[in-house]
Amino acid sequence: MSLSDTFSALVGAVVERMGFHYLALREYRVSSQNADGTLELESMDKDKPGKLPGLSNVRIMQIGPGSSIKPGPKSTVLVGFKNGDQDNRFALGLWSGSQANQMIIECLDLQLGGQATDFAVKGTT
Repeated sequence: MSLSDTFSALVGAVVERMGFHYLALREYRVSSQNADGTLELESMDKDKPGKLPGLSNVRIMQIGPGSSIKPGPKSTVLVGFKNGDQDNRFALGLWSGSQANQMIIECLDLQLGGQATDFAVKGTT
């Protein structure tokens, strides 16, 4: 084992022991969404040092109260661990990779810009 390998192993052991990898947002791929809205997730860095395992029953931190999101299949989400606690994990209500299957936003005034039209927003002609 080279000096570089030894140093990498030492740093990896310290990171693992101290739980530092739970202090950053990590990328996960959505495997499926459960009936209660939580996600089944597959790790995107499963082949890297300090890898994290897949996660089950991860709640989505929504845009606001009453909002809900159903990410599309194989979407990529960012997962955080509140205060570095691996048991208090959440997926941000942001994703990439595919269009959402559904998004519900409850608010007093919703304004959409860009390509939004009355038809697109209200379903009118």
